[in-house]
Amino acid sequence: MRIAGSSLLYSRYSFADACRWLSELGFGAVDIGVQEGWAHFDPSGLVGASDTAVAAIDDICQTTGLEPVALNANAGDVNLEIEVERVRAVIDLADELGIPVVTLPAAPAEALLSDDLDRFETLVGITEGTDVTLTVETHRNTLTEDPSVVAEYAAGVSGLGYTLDPGHYVINVDDHDGLWDGLLPNVAHVHLRQAGTGWEEIQMAVEDGDLDVISFLKSLRDAGYDEAITVEYIDSLDGVVPDIAEQQAKDLLTMLESAHSV
Repeated sequence: MRIAGSSLLYSRYSFADACRWLSELGFGAVDIGVQEGWAHFDPSGLVGASDTAVAAIDDICQTTGLEPVALNANAGDVNLEIEVERVRAVIDLADELGIPVVTLPAAPAEALLSDDLDRFETLVGITEGTDVTLTVETHRNTLTEDPSVVAEYAAGVSGLGYTLDPGHYVINVDDHDGLWDGLLPNVAHVHLRQAGTGWEEIQMAVEDGDLDVISFLKSLRDAGYDEAITVEYIDSLDGVVPDIAEQQAKDLLTMLESAHSV
């Protein structure tokens, strides 16, 4: 499994700085934030101009020795027509860079599941003719916060995968053993951090929290997963001390590397 660092660990800084610091932490790969109005590239800015971003990302990744392995994207709060335009630009970016997976968020938890399945049916269609897999992320306060609902996505939309973020289940459920097992056959990417109980514990030190990281890795291997895992600690969440998040990311990288060598 390839271990990547999320550029969102340094969301307050330039992409070049984020990559340089991820490399200094010991990462050899990067999951790039393509988040409208946040970091590090705006999907709206890629429309008609993805070649510029391709050149910039390629240059920065070569300079820092990082392999780009995923895009973590959000087209913003827009209608489907605009989202399609922006996601197409993101898919083009991924395809040009040889990035195999693009993550998108599900609709808010109060939305209609049928509407979101229709949305993803349209968005997955954009990947036709490319080597890019589109995924929906398991995330709190979206329709995918409930594992039983998440299962409807891959079942209802051919070609759609999951970006599994177990931390968003750990914070909501006391007994999470086996909670995501049914999703594993369709997992195409992973976002990983240690987590505890409630949103205030969404990012914790490796030695704290309630996620059995080693057991989680075993479940991935047993399911045949051998793709990238992104260590995702974010510097700009409320209450987060950036230096602490950085150390937590480094410690999780060390644990994953040690587990991978066993």
